[in-house]
Amino acid sequence: EAEDSAVTSVVTVGIAVFLAAATTMFGFLSFSISDLPPIRQFGFLCLGGVLFGFLLSITMLPAALVVRDRGRGVKETRRVEEHRLLDWLDRGLARLSLLAERHRLPVWIGCLVLVVACGLSVLGISTSADFRTFVPQDLPSYRSFTRIEEFFGGQDMTVALLKGEDLLSAWSLRKADEFVSAVLDHPRNLTPEGERKYFRPEKTNSLPGIFKALSALSPVGGAGGDPSGAKSGEGTGSGDWVPANREEAEALLSRAEEVLGFPSSSFITPDREASLVAFEVPFVDEEGEKEMASILRDAASAAGVPGQLEIRLTGMPLIISDALDKLFTTQLESGGLALLLCALLVMAVFRSMAYGISATSVVFLAILLEIGLLRLIGWPLDIMTVMIASLVIGAGIDFGIHVAHRFREELYENRLGPEEAVNATVRNVGNALISAAVTTSGAFLILAISSFSPLRRFGVVTALALISACFAALVLEPTFLTTVATRLDKRVRGENGEGGEAGSVPITRGGQRHRGALPWRRRTS
Repeated sequence: EAEDSAVTSVVTVGIAVFLAAATTMFGFLSFSISDLPPIRQFGFLCLGGVLFGFLLSITMLPAALVVRDRGRGVKETRRVEEHRLLDWLDRGLARLSLLAERHRLPVWIGCLVLVVACGLSVLGISTSADFRTFVPQDLPSYRSFTRIEEFFGGQDMTVALLKGEDLLSAWSLRKADEFVSAVLDHPRNLTPEGERKYFRPEKTNSLPGIFKALSALSPVGGAGGDPSGAKSGEGTGSGDWVPANREEAEALLSRAEEVLGFPSSSFITPDREASLVAFEVPFVDEEGEKEMASILRDAASAAGVPGQLEIRLTGMPLIISDALDKLFTTQLESGGLALLLCALLVMAVFRSMAYGISATSVVFLAILLEIGLLRLIGWPLDIMTVMIASLVIGAGIDFGIHVAHRFREELYENRLGPEEAVNATVRNVGNALISAAVTTSGAFLILAISSFSPLRRFGVVTALALISACFAALVLEPTFLTTVATRLDKRVRGENGEGGEAGSVPITRGGQRHRGALPWRRRTS
């Protein structure tokens, strides 16, 4: 009956489907620890979608199948079940899996070489966090932006916020000028020919610059010296661009509004306790952004005085530099958490650390291949590709779970030997896993036609990583599973004095402890 078949199908694959859904949700849940809001939101949204899909697969899908098959006759149903359009694929996958199982040592050596090579590639992978890389380069507005930079210089803005008790005092103005000079004359800002790379005087706006411009028009008496004299509004009359006192500074600000058209509110607050220094900088690559951020931080550290003058920095170079530091950390933290949670869940359900590690190994290899692929092609680790590891863990571990679950079923329930269990496992779940890998990878591969380069990279790398996880589950994982089964058999036989290595840990199957030989041994003895 259709109803009985639906119940049987849910009961038979229920554990595997639950594990697949739970591990996928763990993969997306790991995004919640990211410091980047878009990644957290992406994780929660995908988690909800996977949960909803799991509920539909165990409720609505069986009901739809029952409605579809209820009117069919027994003869027609049997004909559909016996139809094997892809039987050749089953046989091919089974032969490939058995070939790998019979040549374990070369397979493991190849895996080890791949792991080491991809692991070392982590050292050379670049990072990218500039949102401008998301913009198609052929947009008319973006082309206009680059032409403006060619004609008029940098159009990005980097800002320093200066905070103190009286920023119009002689001491504060000199410290602000010291900060600007430290930025402009920083060794990293100078080329071997002495030209400035990032920060230029004509592209710098600050109160000291305004006062210097007014001084060039009409020299004034100055004040300078120690901060105590500056805070009291007293000047030393040094005859430079620095106003002699607070009243003269206020008068110069008023004059700047008349002569230069400069509104004082653009650079200093009414209470005179916060001021801005603005640098117009060019659009550069990530390494240039990091270098600019380092220059600004060095200058702020040298000019700032704790408790008297605080210098805070912001702007695109600083934001990108900080985001770059977070990207690799996010990759490690989210990927590591997802892998740990998935491995623990699989171990708990299988009640075996060895089987849990075998099922998890497929995504470990897929992640390493993803990193190696990024390094080989030269693509950076950006805000999109940083999510691939956790996504592959959540979606790719499904392949390993289905293979491990079916292998244990063939081994313990159907009492097949290891090689026979591998053959039966791959022939029974191979087509389903291939279909799942192709459809899932195809959905991501569609992103390759996007005009946004980060989306293209995300789609291509994710698709290849999922395909590699499926391949590892069908070809490499069986070699691990047969090794685990053989060693467990030797351990049990050693307990019974039947030869092999002795051991004291009983085999667990379906919650029962077995101290005799494994099922295929009992069947053939």
